Amino acid sequence: MIDHNIQIKIDRSTELLNEARVDYEQSNYDEAERCANEVLELLESESERDDLGDERAKGSQKNLIIELLAHTYNRLHTIFYSKSDYTLALKQAEIGIAFSERIRNFSRKSSLLTCIGNVYQHLSDTDRALEYYHKSLILDEEFGNKAGVASNLGNIGNVYFNRTDYTRALEYQYKALALDEELGNQQAVASWLTNIGSVHQKLSEYPLALEFYSKALALAENLGNKKIVAASSANLGVVYAEEDFDGYNAVKAEEYLLKGLAIIEDLGMRRIQYEQHRNIAEFYEKQKRWEESATHFKRYHIIEKEVNIEDTRKQVEQRESEKQLAIERAEAATVKRILHNTLPPIIADRLINNETFIADSYPNVSVLFMDLVNFTRIAAIIPPRHLIYLLNTIFSNADAVMEKHGLEKIKTIGDAYMAVAGAPVHQDDHAQRAALAAIDVMEAMNNLSVTIPQELGETSWTSQVGEIQVRIGLHSGEAIGGVIGDKKFTFDLWGDAVNTAARMESHGEAGKIHVSEEFRSAVVSTSATPAMSTPHLEFIERGEMEIKGKGKMKTYFLERADGNG
Repeated sequence: MIDHNIQIKIDRSTELLNEARVDYEQSNYDEAERCANEVLELLESESERDDLGDERAKGSQKNLIIELLAHTYNRLHTIFYSKSDYTLALKQAEIGIAFSERIRNFSRKSSLLTCIGNVYQHLSDTDRALEYYHKSLILDEEFGNKAGVASNLGNIGNVYFNRTDYTRALEYQYKALALDEELGNQQAVASWLTNIGSVHQKLSEYPLALEFYSKALALAENLGNKKIVAASSANLGVVYAEEDFDGYNAVKAEEYLLKGLAIIEDLGMRRIQYEQHRNIAEFYEKQKRWEESATHFKRYHIIEKEVNIEDTRKQVEQRESEKQLAIERAEAATVKRILHNTLPPIIADRLINNETFIADSYPNVSVLFMDLVNFTRIAAIIPPRHLIYLLNTIFSNADAVMEKHGLEKIKTIGDAYMAVAGAPVHQDDHAQRAALAAIDVMEAMNNLSVTIPQELGETSWTSQVGEIQVRIGLHSGEAIGGVIGDKKFTFDLWGDAVNTAARMESHGEAGKIHVSEEFRSAVVSTSATPAMSTPHLEFIERGEMEIKGKGKMKTYFLERADGNG
């Protein structure tokens, strides 16, 4: 059912993101940021609601909300990146990736990986820039996203340009240009034309540089892209000012240099601004226009110093941000490890993904209960530290057997041990797994040799304890599973399968595996399937007996058919 109030917020957020896109393309960054923040105010509190459908189901309101949030953080990244606030830009990209992963939107994730690569590119960390560009490229190629492939190819080309590897730079840039021309992506085409022109300029191939810059300028002016107009104009000015170039033209050089500077200043592009002042100062110096040259050199040095100070501050902030992010990731990894150690992994992952209420029904599971015989008497004889060591040894052996056969340990209560096959992950052969686990754990208990460490104290009590034995009970049937607790989480099972398995154990005998008719039927029915055949099991009929809370039940003892059980 559609929540109409939520739909109104979704529709308004879509409008705001369109407005943010237009403002961004016109370099109105503050207004674009305002629109994006309004989307966050509308949707962030709604993203954790559980009554809006499956977040991975296309078209559900939950899915639409998370997609819009991923889009919004992507937009905020580009805004802060354009403002040279790289710390905030990285933070927005990381959040956007988290939202993208929730709905498996790998196209959006790829875009944000590219965004992170761009940040590291501007921080001159070319190794990390290439790392993120290649991660993004792999995703885009895998999912056939040609626009993303083009973007990453071009960005990789930019990295090689900064490394002065101009041959490889051109290789990647021309591939990016061809792909975006094929796709009709004019904004990207204008960008690659400018970048290719820069490579040819570095190679002193001035006619080619002029050709690409001119094409980029014409296209950018038609598209209203001020940044590329500024870059292309400035670069044209530098090429026309090259006295070694047959097309040298001082008039055009001054015209384009000043045009580029005016737009750069209007856009607040400080780094490019001081470089442009230097280009103009050098041009005027060659023209022997000393006063104008001195003015621009002065502006160059002032702005360069300011930018370097700001860059240093941002680099310090970036290092601090990365340190904090590393701490947060380490903490998250620790939480994940602890949850995986205390809960079934599939349940732990659902909690990590903010699923707040977990309650599932399992129509077919097999439950195993194990209990130490005469534990009350044993506990009265054994010193506390020795008792804990003994229980830990017994239950650790049981844990290893459960893991071997794919059972999930549910809990221990005192000397009782409970495990399940078929939950929380479905297993067609749950009864067979439980049967084999019971056989193995019984053998492990029968052959258990416990050596108490000397540091725990003297062990004269061992002669009073005698042989330690266990009872095991098994039953197959329905169960309900869920997570209890808000802070200290516990995954538990309830239902007839649990209760009856406990009764099988309590009505069993020392050193034996006591099972119900239902469990035997479950093993026999799946053993008839060749792929699930389970040899060496024998059910010895015990007959009908009164089971507390259940009435008369036909039960069996489970053993190995070869008599070793």
